[in-house]
Amino acid sequence: LAHNLINGEDPFIVSEDVVNLISKYLEDVKKKAYSFSVKTNKIIVVNYEDKLKDVLKLMGDNKYSYLPIVDKDMKVVGIVSSDAIIDIFNKKEILNVSKEDKLNKYISYFDLSNTSNGFYLFINKETDVYELEEMIERYQFTSHKCNIILISDNGNKSGRLLGLLTPWDILKNS
Repeated sequence: LAHNLINGEDPFIVSEDVVNLISKYLEDVKKKAYSFSVKTNKIIVVNYEDKLKDVLKLMGDNKYSYLPIVDKDMKVVGIVSSDAIIDIFNKKEILNVSKEDKLNKYISYFDLSNTSNGFYLFINKETDVYELEEMIERYQFTSHKCNIILISDNGNKSGRLLGLLTPWDILKNS
């Protein structure tokens, strides 16, 4: 540290622990943590031809609240959420719901623009974790809660799905 001496002596002495802590912090800042490096390793996806009962089993077996619905090119076309499933079963008499139904019968419940069940954020694999935390914080105090972060090859819904994160994954790895 550069500073002026007082009476020919250092006005303070920095301990080795503080120097090590600052050095570690600087190293962490140099190494950018990309969101792609903390993504969920196993991506489970469904498509609109899957049966409701199979999707419910996948969600239950894996303890997932959200599953991306993808097309043949792995582009996200919807999100199955536990909230949307509850909405469907709450309207059972109106919709004549059967577990044998395919997801395509309930497209409006899973549409990406349907924010009643939360907000879905698309990012590219180069988005760093700190930038992602800031994005999530922007929505924290709004009516939109970010439930799932989808990593695509171009950073938006027209891209191929590469991975996914939840805000919890970000907290665990920061």
